[in-house]
Amino acid sequence: MPKNKIHKVLSYLFPNFTCLVCGCELRYQTDCEHICHECFANIKHADQPINNAKVVLKLEQDTVKLRKVIAPFTYNKEISKPILLLKYGNDGLTAEAFAPFMQRNINITDYDIIIPIPLSKSRQRQRGYNQAQVIADYVIKEKTPPFRKDILFKTKKTTPQENMTTKERLENQKDAYVIKEENAVKNLRILLIDDVITSGATTNEAASILIKHGAKYVDILAIARVEK
Repeated sequence: MPKNKIHKVLSYLFPNFTCLVCGCELRYQTDCEHICHECFANIKHADQPINNAKVVLKLEQDTVKLRKVIAPFTYNKEISKPILLLKYGNDGLTAEAFAPFMQRNINITDYDIIIPIPLSKSRQRQRGYNQAQVIADYVIKEKTPPFRKDILFKTKKTTPQENMTTKERLENQKDAYVIKEENAVKNLRILLIDDVITSGATTNEAASILIKHGAKYVDILAIARVEK
């Protein structure tokens, strides 16, 4: 059984009663599952969760291939802890907590397929899971439109980008993705899913190869976005 399915079963049998941010005991229902009222009040909601990618990404406008950037939260200290638990600890509670806020900002009929941003094979083996896939499992519960993990592949093992400049991130992600079927995305409307949008270098590189192969448009949905 996949790890995220096991996690869902365990979460049902042994529900979490501590805050993902501060660790306090959760004694009553809050506005955000698995996060206490005080911590959730310090998580910054995005003033405008749906944005034109050319306006908000830290990239030269003529290089931006994404259409929309969708993220319900602004990345800050409070939201970083649960996202890091998801990214490096396979803690699906983070995805479960933020999925409802992500769902509110998309019209699923706008898309033909969903593609979680892939990891390289070595990174996937190292972690044992892909955090973007975990998020997608909670956000798109009915699996409609379909997830496609057989289209976009990350063939370049990139360096972790936490301390990189935008220029370094662009170089790091250059030629990182491939599509193995020539007409796999022709005229399709695509939604990419990831955890955090920083400069946009990663997701825009993925969008570039999809557009190059004929995708109609590509949007990105994430939990949070780092503001300019």
